[in-house]
Amino acid sequence: MLNQKNILLHLKHFLVILFLPIFLFTNCKKDNNKQTSFRIDFNDNQNQNSLKKQYQSNSKHEWKIKNKKIECLVSRKNRSVILLDRLLSKDIGNLDMSLNIGFFNKKISKENKNWAGFSIGQKDYSSENISKIEPEHGLNLGISTNGALFIGKPTLNHKNQIIINKLFNGIILHVKITPIESKYTIDLTAKDIETEKMLASISKNNISNEQLKGNISLVSNFVDTNNKNSDSKSVWFSSWEIKGNKLSKNN
Repeated sequence: MLNQKNILLHLKHFLVILFLPIFLFTNCKKDNNKQTSFRIDFNDNQNQNSLKKQYQSNSKHEWKIKNKKIECLVSRKNRSVILLDRLLSKDIGNLDMSLNIGFFNKKISKENKNWAGFSIGQKDYSSENISKIEPEHGLNLGISTNGALFIGKPTLNHKNQIIINKLFNGIILHVKITPIESKYTIDLTAKDIETEKMLASISKNNISNEQLKGNISLVSNFVDTNNKNSDSKSVWFSSWEIKGNKLSKNN
């Protein structure tokens, strides 16, 4: 006959066996809103309805998909393509984002305000108010036509002739966002599109989480052009890839 001590011991083992699978299942369950990987190739043959669910521009007549690239057909201020079904969550997390980018228009403005790249952490936009997108509403990261990288606002940096020479054929723009305690560090790198060799890199620290939640968009921003040049192509983008647990579905 089992004594009281043995009965309690057997009961303890029974409870462990009973609840262990439940515990493991609960802790391994994936958050369906977290999307740790996402890629857009801008395929010419992709279903148009599918494309409309993924992204939208603030003027559909100013963008065209061609040869697995999306081209901005004008050289004007604040031309944007916003990602509709993914955004940066309010939760702490990391992000790794890359994009191929090339320039048709390489005109250098007086204050280096001709640039292309990303705007992140914008307020939530829907397809109904997409025309109201303004890069000023988010944190801008990109490269100016003088070959200089920037995080925040373009600066009056010296020309980087090595990068300028590569802008037409394109470069890889890579963004890495890393949480450090209650703040973030952002690393922005330009790489050779063929060899992936690093051409330039900058970093910015102490970015608040408040700046890194909301929509993500691609931006072509050309302000120092006359009326004739404003109707010429500015930039192209391709192979947009985003990874990390900072990325969420936009429900």
